[in-house]
Amino acid sequence: MLAHPLKVRAIASARIKTDKIDATTLAHLLRTDLLPTAYIPPRAIRDQRELLRYRASLVRLRTQVKNKIAAILTKTGVRTPTKTAFGVKSRRFLATVPVRACYRLALDGYLRQLEHLTAEIRGADQVIGEHVTADAQAQLLCTIPGIGAYSALLIRSEIGDIQRFPDSRHLCSYAGLVPSVHASADTTRLGRLTKQGSSWLRWILVEVAVHAINGAPQFRSLYYRVAKKHGHNVGRVAVARALLKTIYAMLTTQQPFRPIRKGTPVSA
Repeated sequence: MLAHPLKVRAIASARIKTDKIDATTLAHLLRTDLLPTAYIPPRAIRDQRELLRYRASLVRLRTQVKNKIAAILTKTGVRTPTKTAFGVKSRRFLATVPVRACYRLALDGYLRQLEHLTAEIRGADQVIGEHVTADAQAQLLCTIPGIGAYSALLIRSEIGDIQRFPDSRHLCSYAGLVPSVHASADTTRLGRLTKQGSSWLRWILVEVAVHAINGAPQFRSLYYRVAKKHGHNVGRVAVARALLKTIYAMLTTQQPFRPIRKGTPVSA
Protein backbone atom coordinates (compact mmCIF):
# COMPACT_ATOMS: atom_id res chain seq x y z
CA MET A 1 0.00 0.00 0.00
CA LEU A 2 1.19 3.51 -0.82
CA ALA A 3 0.22 6.07 1.82
CA HIS A 4 -0.88 9.54 0.72
CA PRO A 5 1.59 11.81 2.57
CA LEU A 6 -0.57 14.97 2.57
CA LYS A 7 -3.64 13.17 3.93
CA VAL A 8 -1.60 11.23 6.49
CA ARG A 9 -0.17 14.52 7.72
CA ALA A 10 -3.67 16.00 8.02
CA ILE A 11 -4.85 13.00 10.03
CA ALA A 12 -1.83 12.43 12.24
CA SER A 13 0.19 15.63 12.44
CA ALA A 14 2.46 15.68 15.50
CA ARG A 15 4.76 18.25 17.10
CA ILE A 16 7.42 15.60 17.71
CA LYS A 17 8.39 13.69 14.56
CA THR A 18 10.77 10.74 14.39
CA ASP A 19 10.96 7.68 12.19
CA LYS A 20 9.78 5.49 15.05
CA ILE A 21 6.73 7.70 15.73
CA ASP A 22 5.89 7.87 12.01
CA ALA A 23 6.13 4.09 11.63
CA THR A 24 3.91 3.56 14.69
CA THR A 25 1.35 6.06 13.37
CA LEU A 26 1.23 4.35 9.97
CA ALA A 27 0.85 0.96 11.65
CA HIS A 28 -2.09 2.18 13.77
CA LEU A 29 -3.78 3.76 10.72
CA LEU A 30 -3.37 0.55 8.77
CA ARG A 31 -4.63 -1.58 11.67
CA THR A 32 -7.81 0.52 12.01
CA ASP A 33 -8.34 0.67 8.22
CA LEU A 34 -7.87 4.47 8.26
CA LEU A 35 -4.69 4.65 6.16
CA PRO A 36 -5.27 7.09 3.24
CA THR A 37 -3.75 5.47 0.19
CA ALA A 38 -2.54 6.89 -3.12
CA TYR A 39 -3.20 5.44 -6.57
CA ILE A 40 -0.49 3.13 -7.94
CA PRO A 41 -0.74 2.99 -11.75
CA PRO A 42 0.05 -0.27 -13.59
CA ARG A 43 3.58 -0.90 -14.83
CA ALA A 44 2.67 -0.05 -18.44
CA ILE A 45 1.33 3.37 -17.40
CA ARG A 46 4.43 4.06 -15.29
CA ASP A 47 6.64 3.20 -18.26
CA GLN A 48 4.67 5.60 -20.45
CA ARG A 49 5.12 8.34 -17.87
CA GLU A 50 8.89 7.80 -17.89
CA LEU A 51 8.92 8.08 -21.70
CA LEU A 52 6.90 11.31 -21.61
CA ARG A 53 9.08 12.83 -18.90
CA TYR A 54 12.19 11.94 -20.89
CA ARG A 55 10.80 13.81 -23.89
CA ALA A 56 9.90 16.80 -21.69
CA SER A 57 13.45 16.88 -20.29
CA LEU A 58 14.87 16.90 -23.82
CA VAL A 59 12.66 19.88 -24.72
CA ARG A 60 13.83 21.73 -21.61
CA LEU A 61 17.46 21.07 -22.51
CA ARG A 62 16.88 22.27 -26.07
CA THR A 63 15.28 25.45 -24.74
CA GLN A 64 18.33 26.08 -22.57
CA VAL A 65 20.62 25.66 -25.60
CA LYS A 66 18.47 28.05 -27.63
CA ASN A 67 18.71 30.61 -24.84
CA LYS A 68 22.50 30.24 -24.83
CA ILE A 69 22.61 30.87 -28.57
CA ALA A 70 20.28 33.86 -28.22
CA ALA A 71 22.59 35.30 -25.54
CA ILE A 72 25.59 35.03 -27.89
CA LEU A 73 23.65 36.76 -30.66
CA THR A 74 22.76 39.57 -28.25
CA LYS A 75 26.41 39.99 -27.17
CA THR A 76 27.72 40.07 -30.75
CA GLY A 77 24.86 42.11 -32.22
CA VAL A 78 24.15 39.47 -34.88
CA ARG A 79 20.68 39.36 -36.42
CA THR A 80 19.39 36.29 -38.19
CA PRO A 81 17.87 36.67 -41.68
CA THR A 82 14.52 35.21 -40.57
CA LYS A 83 12.22 35.79 -37.61
CA THR A 84 12.70 32.18 -36.52
CA ALA A 85 16.26 32.21 -35.23
CA PHE A 86 16.51 28.41 -35.19
CA GLY A 87 15.05 27.47 -38.55
CA VAL A 88 17.08 25.75 -41.29
CA LYS A 89 18.04 29.00 -43.01
CA SER A 90 18.99 30.72 -39.75
CA ARG A 91 21.10 27.75 -38.57
CA ARG A 92 23.04 27.81 -41.84
CA PHE A 93 23.59 31.52 -41.36
CA LEU A 94 24.78 31.05 -37.77
CA ALA A 95 27.23 28.33 -38.86
CA THR A 96 29.10 30.81 -41.10
CA VAL A 97 28.47 34.24 -39.57
CA PRO A 98 31.77 36.02 -38.72
CA VAL A 99 32.23 36.36 -34.93
CA ARG A 100 35.24 36.38 -32.64
CA ALA A 101 36.96 33.04 -32.01
CA CYS A 102 35.60 32.62 -28.45
CA TYR A 103 32.05 33.05 -29.67
CA ARG A 104 32.63 30.88 -32.73
CA LEU A 105 33.68 27.95 -30.54
CA ALA A 106 30.65 28.30 -28.28
CA LEU A 107 28.22 28.91 -31.16
CA ASP A 108 29.38 25.82 -33.07
CA GLY A 109 29.12 23.69 -29.94
CA TYR A 110 25.62 24.88 -29.12
CA LEU A 111 24.49 24.35 -32.72
CA ARG A 112 25.72 20.75 -32.59
CA GLN A 113 23.90 20.21 -29.30
CA LEU A 114 20.76 21.74 -30.78
CA GLU A 115 20.88 19.38 -33.76
CA HIS A 116 21.49 16.37 -31.54
CA LEU A 117 18.66 17.22 -29.12
CA THR A 118 16.26 17.82 -32.01
CA ALA A 119 17.10 14.37 -33.39
CA GLU A 120 16.55 12.79 -29.97
CA ILE A 121 13.17 14.53 -29.64
CA ARG A 122 12.15 13.20 -33.07
CA GLY A 123 13.08 9.69 -31.94
CA ALA A 124 11.05 10.05 -28.74
CA ASP A 125 8.10 11.41 -30.75
CA GLN A 126 8.23 8.35 -33.00
CA VAL A 127 8.02 6.00 -30.01
CA ILE A 128 5.20 8.09 -28.50
CA GLY A 129 3.33 7.89 -31.81
CA GLU A 130 3.59 4.09 -31.71
CA HIS A 131 2.13 4.06 -28.19
CA VAL A 132 -0.78 6.25 -29.28
CA THR A 133 -1.47 4.00 -32.29
CA ALA A 134 -1.85 1.06 -29.90
CA ASP A 135 -4.02 2.97 -27.39
CA ALA A 136 -7.67 3.47 -28.38
CA GLN A 137 -8.33 6.00 -25.59
CA ALA A 138 -5.34 8.13 -26.60
CA GLN A 139 -6.62 8.12 -30.19
CA LEU A 140 -9.99 9.25 -28.85
CA LEU A 141 -8.34 12.22 -27.14
CA CYS A 142 -6.62 13.19 -30.40
CA THR A 143 -10.05 14.17 -31.79
CA ILE A 144 -10.04 17.23 -29.48
CA PRO A 145 -8.67 20.37 -31.21
CA GLY A 146 -5.15 21.15 -30.03
CA ILE A 147 -4.38 17.69 -28.63
CA GLY A 148 -1.71 15.76 -30.49
CA ALA A 149 0.05 12.47 -29.84
CA TYR A 150 2.25 13.74 -26.99
CA SER A 151 -0.47 15.61 -25.10
CA ALA A 152 -2.98 12.77 -25.64
CA LEU A 153 -0.66 10.14 -24.20
CA LEU A 154 0.35 12.43 -21.33
CA ILE A 155 -3.30 13.04 -20.38
CA ARG A 156 -4.06 9.34 -20.75
CA SER A 157 -1.14 8.22 -18.57
CA GLU A 158 -1.75 10.82 -15.86
CA ILE A 159 -5.44 9.94 -15.56
CA GLY A 160 -4.89 6.17 -15.64
CA ASP A 161 -8.10 4.24 -15.15
CA ILE A 162 -10.96 6.69 -15.67
CA GLN A 163 -13.31 4.47 -13.65
CA ARG A 164 -11.49 5.37 -10.43
CA PHE A 165 -13.13 8.81 -10.58
CA PRO A 166 -16.86 8.79 -9.68
CA ASP A 167 -17.49 12.00 -11.65
CA SER A 168 -15.75 14.80 -13.53
CA ARG A 169 -15.51 16.99 -10.42
CA HIS A 170 -13.25 14.44 -8.73
CA LEU A 171 -11.07 14.34 -11.85
CA CYS A 172 -10.77 18.14 -11.86
CA SER A 173 -9.83 18.00 -8.18
CA TYR A 174 -7.16 15.40 -8.98
CA ALA A 175 -5.68 17.83 -11.52
CA GLY A 176 -5.72 20.70 -9.01
CA LEU A 177 -8.02 22.77 -11.23
CA VAL A 178 -10.65 23.50 -8.58
CA PRO A 179 -10.64 26.47 -6.18
CA SER A 180 -9.90 26.00 -2.51
CA VAL A 181 -12.94 26.32 -0.24
CA HIS A 182 -13.03 28.09 3.14
CA ALA A 183 -16.39 27.59 4.83
CA SER A 184 -17.43 28.66 8.32
CA ALA A 185 -21.04 28.70 9.52
CA ASP A 186 -23.06 30.29 6.69
CA THR A 187 -20.05 31.93 5.00
CA THR A 188 -18.24 30.22 2.13
CA ARG A 189 -15.23 31.72 0.35
CA LEU A 190 -13.55 30.35 -2.77
CA GLY A 191 -9.80 30.90 -2.91
CA ARG A 192 -7.02 30.14 -5.37
CA LEU A 193 -6.61 26.82 -7.16
CA THR A 194 -5.62 23.98 -4.88
CA LYS A 195 -2.88 22.85 -7.31
CA GLN A 196 -2.87 19.47 -5.57
CA GLY A 197 -2.69 16.25 -7.53
CA SER A 198 -1.06 15.76 -10.90
CA SER A 199 0.98 18.84 -11.85
CA TRP A 200 1.70 17.28 -15.27
CA LEU A 201 -2.00 16.91 -16.05
CA ARG A 202 -2.71 20.47 -14.93
CA TRP A 203 0.19 21.82 -17.02
CA ILE A 204 -0.73 20.07 -20.27
CA LEU A 205 -4.42 21.06 -19.98
CA VAL A 206 -3.56 24.74 -19.56
CA GLU A 207 -1.18 24.47 -22.52
CA VAL A 208 -3.68 22.88 -24.91
CA ALA A 209 -6.45 25.23 -23.72
CA VAL A 210 -5.14 27.90 -26.10
CA HIS A 211 -5.58 25.61 -29.11
CA ALA A 212 -8.96 24.39 -27.84
CA ILE A 213 -10.15 28.02 -27.67
CA ASN A 214 -9.26 28.50 -31.33
CA GLY A 215 -10.61 25.13 -32.48
CA ALA A 216 -13.86 24.56 -30.60
CA PRO A 217 -16.83 26.99 -30.36
CA GLN A 218 -17.89 25.91 -26.85
CA PHE A 219 -14.43 26.57 -25.41
CA ARG A 220 -14.06 29.85 -27.30
CA SER A 221 -17.34 31.26 -25.95
CA LEU A 222 -16.46 30.12 -22.41
CA TYR A 223 -13.03 31.77 -22.60
CA TYR A 224 -14.30 35.16 -23.77
CA ARG A 225 -17.10 35.15 -21.22
CA VAL A 226 -14.74 34.44 -18.30
CA ALA A 227 -11.77 36.48 -19.58
CA LYS A 228 -13.94 39.57 -20.02
CA LYS A 229 -14.70 39.56 -16.30
CA HIS A 230 -11.65 37.94 -14.69
CA GLY A 231 -8.78 38.21 -17.17
CA HIS A 232 -6.83 36.04 -19.60
CA ASN A 233 -5.27 33.58 -17.14
CA VAL A 234 -8.53 32.81 -15.35
CA GLY A 235 -10.16 32.29 -18.75
CA ARG A 236 -7.51 29.72 -19.73
CA VAL A 237 -7.95 27.86 -16.45
CA ALA A 238 -11.72 27.80 -16.96
CA VAL A 239 -11.23 26.30 -20.42
CA ALA A 240 -8.74 23.75 -19.03
CA ARG A 241 -11.30 22.67 -16.44
CA ALA A 242 -14.07 22.44 -19.06
CA LEU A 243 -11.68 20.51 -21.28
CA LEU A 244 -11.04 17.98 -18.52
CA LYS A 245 -14.79 17.54 -17.95
CA THR A 246 -15.17 16.88 -21.68
CA ILE A 247 -12.34 14.35 -21.54
CA TYR A 248 -14.06 12.56 -18.66
CA ALA A 249 -17.28 12.29 -20.67
CA MET A 250 -15.41 11.07 -23.76
CA LEU A 251 -13.47 8.37 -21.91
CA THR A 252 -16.49 7.10 -19.98
CA THR A 253 -18.79 6.96 -23.03
CA GLN A 254 -16.05 6.12 -25.59
CA GLN A 255 -17.33 8.87 -27.89
CA PRO A 256 -15.14 11.23 -29.99
CA PHE A 257 -15.13 14.99 -29.51
CA ARG A 258 -18.03 16.92 -31.02
CA PRO A 259 -17.96 20.72 -31.42
CA ILE A 260 -21.05 22.39 -29.98
CA ARG A 261 -22.14 25.66 -31.52
CA LYS A 262 -24.61 28.02 -29.88
CA GLY A 263 -28.11 26.71 -30.45
CA THR A 264 -26.93 23.23 -31.50
CA PRO A 265 -28.52 20.33 -29.56
CA VAL A 266 -26.04 18.26 -27.54
CA SER A 267 -27.26 15.06 -29.18
CA ALA A 268 -26.65 16.44 -32.69
